[in-house]
Amino acid sequence: MVFFNLEKDQEALTVYLEEIQDKTIYFDSELERLHYLVDNDFYFDVFEVYSEADLQEITDFC
Repeated sequence: MVFFNLEKDQEALTVYLEEIQDKTIYFDSELERLHYLVDNDFYFDVFEVYSEADLQEITDFC
């Protein structure tokens, strides 16, 4: 008796990763990513609170 069918798990993982890759958005910089997130209402407008230089310094530190 086989308890786990790992072949099906691997197949599901492959399909899942392909779907994610098709929807992944890549950015050239952290500032570009932050602008996208703010412009599309995923984040509050951090640019009203911090300058781009401050945000760059914060992301470089992290």
